Amino acid sequence: MLRRLIHRLLDRQERKLGQSMDWLRELYDVSPRAFWRFARLRGLLTHRQALPARAWAVAHMEAARSEDCGPCLQIGIGLAQRAGLNAAEISAVLAARDADLGPQLSLVRRFVAAVCRLDPEAEELRGQLRQHFGRQGEVDIALAIVAGRAIPMLKRGLGHAVSCAVQPPIVATAAGPGASLQS
Repeated sequence: MLRRLIHRLLDRQERKLGQSMDWLRELYDVSPRAFWRFARLRGLLTHRQALPARAWAVAHMEAARSEDCGPCLQIGIGLAQRAGLNAAEISAVLAARDADLGPQLSLVRRFVAAVCRLDPEAEELRGQLRQHFGRQGEVDIALAIVAGRAIPMLKRGLGHAVSCAVQPPIVATAAGPGASLQS
């Protein structure tokens, strides 16, 4: 009975996110205990206390992009849209066109990219980041990085993302939902 409920909840999540939740179904079916432990991480993976929603969305999207996971990146794009980023800003994040993002969002994107590629530049950017968002904002960004990278890694570990082919992301534009975002 609980299994059916979990599967129905995952069906609802699939419709909301537009992405398969087969990996979570498998996790539950193979190890309900592991599923529930992972589920408890949700609060941590969605934590945002001091960082503006738009900046958190940029951090999450850039971290997902660093994992080269198309479906996870698409979810990040949906989160960015709900946070208020427009198609041009999303396109700028995806293409690393920092000049089109404005100073704060550009700083967040550059910092996350540097952290994800283990670039020492991250330490240089950290001071600027703290000036804009404070220490709590830095914590929010660090957890957004974990959120953007954890699920692709779990999916790969379970064999559900052996090859995450990045397809052209879809974003709602003036042409309507489902129109391709051009970078």
